Amino acid sequence: MSTPLNQNEGARIPNPQVLDIENSQLKNEFSTSFHNLEPSMGQALLKEVPKLKEWPHFSGEGEYDHMEFIRGIYMIKGGFELPDKLVASRLNTLFTKSAHRWYIKLRQARGHQSWTWWKPQIINKWANDAWRFKVETAFESAKFNADKDKALPWFCQKKDTLTALYPDMSEFMMYRKILRQRRGDLEHAVKSRTTEKSSAEDIINILEGVTTRTRMGSSRVNLKTRFNTPWKDSGDKNPKENSNNLQYKSADIIRKCHICQSTTHLSNTCPRKGKINEIDIGKEPDVENDDVTEDNSDDKSSIFSESSKIIENINVTFDIMESYSHLPQLSNSQLDLSKIQDAQLMKTKPNRGKGYTSGNSCITEVVIDNKPTKLLLDPGAFCSCVGKSFLKTCVQNFEDPLLPIDGIKFNSASIPMKALGIFETSVIFSHINENLRITVESVVTENCSSTHFILGNDYSNMYGIDLHKTKDRYFTIGDNKHQKFAFLPFIRQITLKKVSPVNLELEKFNSEQLNEAEISLHLSDKQENELYALLYDHKEALASDKEPLGTIIGH
Repeated sequence: MSTPLNQNEGARIPNPQVLDIENSQLKNEFSTSFHNLEPSMGQALLKEVPKLKEWPHFSGEGEYDHMEFIRGIYMIKGGFELPDKLVASRLNTLFTKSAHRWYIKLRQARGHQSWTWWKPQIINKWANDAWRFKVETAFESAKFNADKDKALPWFCQKKDTLTALYPDMSEFMMYRKILRQRRGDLEHAVKSRTTEKSSAEDIINILEGVTTRTRMGSSRVNLKTRFNTPWKDSGDKNPKENSNNLQYKSADIIRKCHICQSTTHLSNTCPRKGKINEIDIGKEPDVENDDVTEDNSDDKSSIFSESSKIIENINVTFDIMESYSHLPQLSNSQLDLSKIQDAQLMKTKPNRGKGYTSGNSCITEVVIDNKPTKLLLDPGAFCSCVGKSFLKTCVQNFEDPLLPIDGIKFNSASIPMKALGIFETSVIFSHINENLRITVESVVTENCSSTHFILGNDYSNMYGIDLHKTKDRYFTIGDNKHQKFAFLPFIRQITLKKVSPVNLELEKFNSEQLNEAEISLHLSDKQENELYALLYDHKEALASDKEPLGTIIGH
């Protein structure tokens, strides 16, 4: 039932004179539509026009299909050569419920229009996002089941749904999308029997033949045992057998090793298998068969008891070894080194003498003082540190918040480092899922020439920072091993320079004679190198192990 109209809407209803003019125009248009036909043929078509109750109706509620309604109108219009305005005059009866209320309002606003005008209006109104979501959900949920569905109506319904959703989709892609509703053996069986030129009738016949012969797509058949066991109806089975099968399927199957009965591995990878094969108890003494007495039987029983004790001791020893084998091991020369296995390479090994070219840095980018800064993850560093010159570029006025440091000496590669204090800051590791922040206390050094912060072993242990270098290089923080942080790409800059014999002797002199010398920290690198060169030029005036003080004049 249509809703009552207000006064403004009622004013738009045309008067009876206008309706008579429109009806006369419809009759003229209807009579001229049969000008290419014989009069007898036109009268026969007029008599065969379906009644209104036989025309398709559209309500616009539930899981409606407005494209099916439009196709039904076109079938009647084209079959009986009906004019557009005659078809449009019947829309008042063909629309029901919500669609009828929408038609009344639009009819009053725009007046009498042809069917060609009403078609795009119907599509724009009822092909909305809510309808598309409902139809797509129903399309994805309605899977093909050979026990309940028949191939012809199921395939035609899916095709009509896709035609309404995607009018421009090709038939080949439409058929492929329909077959994906039953992925697996059934989809593969139908695809292997069709081509790109196959029609809908061919696919329906193939689908019906495959499901009938092989029972694919049936929920009552286990595909793994389809060709091994005959099919039986569920009503023929014994209810006791069904209950036993359900109990067997519901029970949790625990896979374990058949050698040591452990659930952590299987028998093909059991470590006890190889170790038991290596056990050599020794050869048992041969027993002479000629002198068999009762005393010999007692000796045999004692031998069996001793051998059982030996086997028990072996099992106990092996259990202890197996429990310790899962722990981290240290290198020990006293262990058995007869079994040695080459380690597996995770990347291509460089040529001989070029092994140093395969190294990478562990530098990442973090946020310190709201600025992106480079940070080196150095597990070999005893503590975290940063150079004074680099810290000036990152943080202004960093000297004020420095914490005092006790009289502790720091060395880097046998070079003493002058500590100025401890700088406390927050380091933020950015990630697309969740950012992590840690608080780091770094030792500020005077003569550190690095251009990045160094995060040492102290905070790596506190926060559980693990470096992974197997295939993909990344690091994790804490227990969340799924949150991975990447390193910056490493650009190798290898500069080779020719080393003269004088420089080699100078380095040897510095490492042997001046290894315990204390050089002032106030000297620059250039001044320090000049001092080393000066001492090397006058090395004869210095004492050594072979020539102590007092043995040579001029010391």
